[in-house]
Amino acid sequence: RRRKLSTIYAHAIRASEMINEIAAAARLPQPEHATVDLGSVVAEIVGELQPAAEEQATRLTFERPERVFAIEADATQLAVAMREIVLNALESLKRSTRRGEISVSIHPAADGFAEIAVADNGPGLDARAKRHLFDPFFSGYESGRGLGFGLTKCWQIVEAHGGTIVVDSQPEQGTTITLRLPLSQSSDKKSTSCEIVDG
Repeated sequence: RRRKLSTIYAHAIRASEMINEIAAAARLPQPEHATVDLGSVVAEIVGELQPAAEEQATRLTFERPERVFAIEADATQLAVAMREIVLNALESLKRSTRRGEISVSIHPAADGFAEIAVADNGPGLDARAKRHLFDPFFSGYESGRGLGFGLTKCWQIVEAHGGTIVVDSQPEQGTTITLRLPLSQSSDKKSTSCEIVDG
């Protein structure tokens, strides 16, 4: 009886999570814009996910740039988008036989955008996975692992901020997901430090 009740409880929790995810995807709040330093947002998320990376023996690195990449954005939503991208890379590396490596970097683009690239050496994506990667309910993992809303939320957030997402991946050649976000006019400042997060 305890086992049956435990199973019922687990399924109820999962159903609740799915309902919450559906509601969040359907009613993403409008961004509350403020001047945000991309480097600070990325450093916070990488630091937050370091324990998970270390637990699965994955090397997660981010070298914070000296330049301040300032954008007008909702810092909370931007952190959600970054977290989902890095979590997706961590999950993909669980299926890899090689030692996992994820590198996160920020670079300027010539058209007034900043590019945040998350590159992993995992198994890569086939054509079907790339085509549906940001679709609701789609999960590239085995049944029961993912709810299929994480990257959908990421895409919605980036689009709401006037940005785009580029996916570069081939089977067995790793994946690089690049978030392109418009810079504000205050992005020519210099940062006071260079931070390296290394797992």
